[in-house]
Amino acid sequence: MLSKLVVFVALVQLSQIRADFPGYRLNRTVSAIKKSVEPCDGLGHYSTCTSCDTVQVCLGTEVTSRHCGSLSPDKPYCNNGQCSGVPTFEGACQPQPIWCSDEGFFPDPFVCQMFHYCQKGGFPSEVYQCPGDSVFNPDTLECRKRENDAQCMVINCKANEVFSKYGTSERFFGYCAMQVGYATAVRVFRCAEGTKFDGQKCVYDCTTEGRFADVRSQYIWYECVRNEAGQLESITNKCPWGRVVDINLGVCIPWNARAEVIQL
Repeated sequence: MLSKLVVFVALVQLSQIRADFPGYRLNRTVSAIKKSVEPCDGLGHYSTCTSCDTVQVCLGTEVTSRHCGSLSPDKPYCNNGQCSGVPTFEGACQPQPIWCSDEGFFPDPFVCQMFHYCQKGGFPSEVYQCPGDSVFNPDTLECRKRENDAQCMVINCKANEVFSKYGTSERFFGYCAMQVGYATAVRVFRCAEGTKFDGQKCVYDCTTEGRFADVRSQYIWYECVRNEAGQLESITNKCPWGRVVDINLGVCIPWNARAEVIQL
């Protein structure tokens, strides 16, 4: 009986670990992109969508438009003539890639149900969407069932910030191009392994005191110390020109020899 209980508990834990699931790729439809937007009929009073984020308002013979992002930042998309928090990919609205800053998976800056795959930096992404009411999980880089509003994470652009956080994630962040109070474009970035975003930049994620090498650079190392409040914080250091880190020795050494060392 006890062995069956152990097996059951193990299966429950395994199901929780595998609770996340992949999304599906969205394809840009050329015929839909080329489809012209229906003009106002000159008689009625109604609204339609002219793009993913713009509402066309028909006032009889008059025509005007409103940008959803400027009207309501939490509803930046036009959906059936109304501003909405979720885009409908049809007609003039097609899934928009991000400009890749690195390879791998990245969240969409505006829609928590969407994410992107980048083959390498400097190119547009492949766009993916989570099924149903699921959302992108930045920890597993897959989709998860949405259980609360906090799990629907986006980049909340603020005019007084240089870089903006992606929800509660310490891994992803964005740079927002602002115009009249709303973001016209957002570049998405990811902190390297072992580092986290502190609201301004990526810093080494200290778990204990000591000296640690940068996984991306042989010239950079970090020292984790406790501040006056007793909390761990990292100090970034760089070896002098011509020297690289030997973290085992705790010194910077000449890049082409080990004879001469200088203390860190």
